[in-house]
Formats: sequence, structure tokens, C-alpha cells
Amino acid sequence: MRIFRGCDTDPDQGTTLNISQSSERSRGSKCTICTGTGLKKSCSRAGSDYVVLLTDPKAAVNMEFTCPKPEEVFTVEVVREIDCTTKSCNGDITPIEPRTGTLPLQNFNRTFIWNLKAPVPRAFHLDFTQLGLRQILPSERCPDQHTYTLLALQRTGEAAIGTYCRNGSVSGAQVLDQGRLSLEVTGDGN
Repeated sequence: MRIFRGCDTDPDQGTTLNISQSSERSRGSKCTICTGTGLKKSCSRAGSDYVVLLTDPKAAVNMEFTCPKPEEVFTVEVVREIDCTTKSCNGDITPIEPRTGTLPLQNFNRTFIWNLKAPVPRAFHLDFTQLGLRQILPSERCPDQHTYTLLALQRTGEAAIGTYCRNGSVSGAQVLDQGRLSLEVTGDGN
């Protein structure tokens, strides 16, 4: 059994990586993922999902897969919690795919999620000026395979604000109380 290596990743502290079987077909796969070394090595069970919580900003996480093409079996979700009650909300949040940290995972289908929380009357300002987003129908696909979705989280549930592609006239958005911005990226190996 070949082990796929070269997956050292070091996203920001407090980031959670959810590594999931990508489809029902892949759930029958014997491919597993392991992190850590020696006594601190932890592995998933075949057919199950795996969660990595990154707590040390100075330590990269080494991931090993027990199959030659794990990008055909797993998808990766990179989740950041941004809470104005514990962090300063000064400055804008610019939602772009990180250039470092998750680069070794570029062959995988990835979803980047920013969970946003600010106490009323504070708000997050999402800055899209670098990207310039354009709204599309939820059923449409973006030509560059980078699809953004913005949700408002209300007491009654989630409310979809919109689905977007890059290169448009939308330059920003305000999120009151709670919201979620996600970016879906098709992997280079797909």
C-alpha cells in the first residue's frame, strides 16, 4: 500500500480542517488519513471522516494518506471562527483562498468557511474590492471554479444572501450579528 506524502499544512491558529469522504462511492474506500508521529500519531478509520484542529501557529501538521490519489476520496473544509467578542473587528475581512498553509491540499476539492460573529450593533465589513464579485443563481457555476456563498444566520435559521463569482461590481457586504461566508474551490486534481 503506497502512502501519499507531502501534505504538510500550516493554516492559521484556530483553524479546523474537516477532511471528509467526498461521496457515497468513496465511503467504501480503504483510504485513511493519519496526522502526527510516534505516540502522537492519530489515524482515521477507513470510510470515516477526520477533523484536525490547529492550535499551535508555529507547528505544521503532517498528513499521510494510505492511497495514491486521496483527492479522489476526500474533500477538505477549512473553517475559521471570527468572533468580534474576543478579537478586534477593526479592519476588513478579505475572503480569498489562502496562498500558504493549505497549498499542499490544492489537488483536493476545498471549501473555505468564515463563520462570522459580532455583537449587535457591531458588524463585519467584508471587502470584495480585490475580487469584485458578481451575483449568480445558486444553480450556476463560476468559470474559474471559485464559488462564494454568503449566509445570514438568524434566530429563525439561515437566510441565503447570495451566490457569487469573481470579476463583478459587488465590492463589499455588511454582516450583522452572525453570518457565514464560504468559498468552494475545485481541486487541481479534479
